[in-house]
Amino acid sequence: MGRKSGGRFPGALMAAAAVAALLVPGCTATPVPGPTGSAGTSVSVEASGSSSAPGTDIAPHAVGPSLPFECGNPIGSGPAAAKLAGPDAIGVPDLVYISASATGGTIIQWVGGASYQGLHLSKVGLVLKAGRSFTLEVPAELRGHMKIGWSNSGYTLADSLHSPGCTANTDNAEWLVYPGCFWLDAPACVPLTVKHGEQVETLHLPIGKTCP
Repeated sequence: MGRKSGGRFPGALMAAAAVAALLVPGCTATPVPGPTGSAGTSVSVEASGSSSAPGTDIAPHAVGPSLPFECGNPIGSGPAAAKLAGPDAIGVPDLVYISASATGGTIIQWVGGASYQGLHLSKVGLVLKAGRSFTLEVPAELRGHMKIGWSNSGYTLADSLHSPGCTANTDNAEWLVYPGCFWLDAPACVPLTVKHGEQVETLHLPIGKTCP
């Protein structure tokens, strides 16, 4: 059973949204403004690992066709997805969202910086519902041209990431935030498959290029 979705936030959530950019790669040494934590305060994000100079190949934390999602050390948490992902985030309601800016158009910046075997990162945060399991997959026709990876341990590159139902020992941690990125060989409107239960949905994400 499958359906396509470019899921935006419901109106009630959008009205309450306070945008957090979350444009943080899975491995960086530069603190940037982070999401709102469970206590309602802004946090500074500094993911573990080593930085790399622009245009150079990175040393990945994990590479593989299918990897488990690393739930440890989310960079933020809170009770409302809209406050953590932003009102223009694309995702599956009550499950997972790709954090995006509120400017519309090309919502995920194409970044020609760190690279790995010809793929360049486009950094963007992932916001997921605590306790819900799902799998993110690169469609078969794009494998070799696109990879995905989110964790707070370092750069991750995979064709498929399975989240077992992440949780956090903090107050009101209904939603969790992780840094990471897409890896692409060129700007594109890319599809991302989300599998949860018997459902299969496709999100279309404008990375350096608007979607039709």
